[in-house]
Order: sequence, then C-alpha cells, then structure tokens
Amino acid sequence: LVSQMLLQGRVCLMVENSNEVIILPCTFIDFFKNPDDYYEKGLNVFGSRVVRIIAMTLALLTPAIYISLMAYNLEAIPSGLLINFSIQRDGVPFSTVFEILVMSFMFQILRESDMRFPGKGGSSISIVGALVLGQAAVEAGIVSPITIIIVGIASVASLAFSSIELINSIRWWQLILILLASLFGFIGVMFGCIIMITVLVSQRSCGKPYLAPFEPFNKKDQIDAILVKKEAKLHPNNIYNKED
Repeated sequence: LVSQMLLQGRVCLMVENSNEVIILPCTFIDFFKNPDDYYEKGLNVFGSRVVRIIAMTLALLTPAIYISLMAYNLEAIPSGLLINFSIQRDGVPFSTVFEILVMSFMFQILRESDMRFPGKGGSSISIVGALVLGQAAVEAGIVSPITIIIVGIASVASLAFSSIELINSIRWWQLILILLASLFGFIGVMFGCIIMITVLVSQRSCGKPYLAPFEPFNKKDQIDAILVKKEAKLHPNNIYNKED
C-alpha cells in the first residue's frame, strides 16, 4: 500500500520503532480502497467499493433510524411490522435508546478484547461472547430481539473496515446520531447527517480537499474514485499535484 501511495505522488512518513506509516495527503475515499483493487477487474472493484460504502451507511444510520421510528415516527412503520415490534418489546423495562446504547457498548468491548487477544482465538471468543450475551439478554427480558438485530447489523457493517481511524469516527458519529434521534426523531437524524457532511466538506488534508475528487468535482479523477477503469494507473494524480 505504501509503495502504491508513493507511485501516486503521496508523501509517506515513517518513524523509527513504529510499524505504521503516515500517508499524506489523505482523502475520504481512500478508506474505501484496497491495495488489490488495481489488480482485479473494474466491475468487481466497483462492487466491492459500493459494498463498503453501504456498510458504512448501515453502521452509521441503522441504530439512529430505528430509534427515531420507534420513539417518534411510528406512523412510518407498516401496521403488521409495528404489531410484531410491540409484541417483542412487551415486558422490556428499558427504553429503545437505552437498549441500543447498552448493547452497542457491549459489542465494542467484545471488539476491543478481540483486537487485544493474543493469537488467533480472539475472533472465535468474541463471536461466541456476542451470541451468548445477546441470547441471555433477550431471555432475561432486558432487551428485545429486534434490538439485537439492529445492533448486530450496525456492528457487522463496521467490520468491513480495518482502519482504526475510520472505525473510531464511525463510533463517535453513530453515538451523535443516536442521541439526536432520541431527542428529535428523524429530523434529528437528518440534521446530524447535514452536520457530518458539512464537517467533511470543510476538512482539508495538507491543503487538499478531504472529499476530493467529489468536492471540488474532478471528472478525470473519478476514474479511480468508485469505478476503476483501465485508464487508472499508479502514477501521480492531478488532485495531489495541481495548484490550488
């Protein structure tokens, strides 16, 4: 990956006694790319990147939308599904927001323990722990089954990324959207999305727009944004060399 970034005209900073490399400048779309993308068919790469974008969207919005629907916008849920949700939540003493926050927090604990666990047994332990914990919580009447499904969808979607920076950003924005949804419903979710997009647009990496090549829009650089074509080669990209 570092060699590819150097061929694209990036700057790579290496520090002694550290196994990590800082790549500058960095754009938002870089987190959805994989070093193997340039050696596969363009259609397959396009599908993989679309899946990653959908995964990030699910990780960010699924809990917040569920809270807004259950707390403020019940009329948006079909009658049959609403009755099913009501039956599942019968006897649960806690609010939807509390359920989502508690189960999300427990999953984050399992994920951190998985990352810190020595050897290759961490993944198996975290999966078993999540299954046992979720099943026990449902049987004890602490959370409803639909809450486990919602948290599971958001948590599994976040596993599509390996960058710790992006994972931490997803955690914080997911929490912000959950709080806004609990206070203002779907309007709060929309307001949070607008704030998030505004923050991304205003960010710059080493003087370069963070959302490039989408903002400002650069048609030529779209070749290597979502859809990789044969014209996309590992050479210095205009976005990193042109004058502001």
